Amino acid sequence: MEYAKDMVLDIKNGQGMKNNDEWKISKKKLLKRGLFERMSNHKIIASIVAVTIGFMIIDMILISSFINVLITIAR
Repeated sequence: MEYAKDMVLDIKNGQGMKNNDEWKISKKKLLKRGLFERMSNHKIIASIVAVTIGFMIIDMILISSFINVLITIAR
């Protein structure tokens, strides 16, 4: 786990680098990442979320259309 964190933050010596300027630069670099850059790193997750939301919208449209059909038949 520590090795993965060191790779993400571009740290070479782990805890000893916290007081160094390199640690501060790496931390700023990590915090400056925008939403679109993070989404481009997680394309599969972003596409799954987008497809799920799309299916939910289509489902709501189909349900409302079906309710309208039932209402017109009942009259």
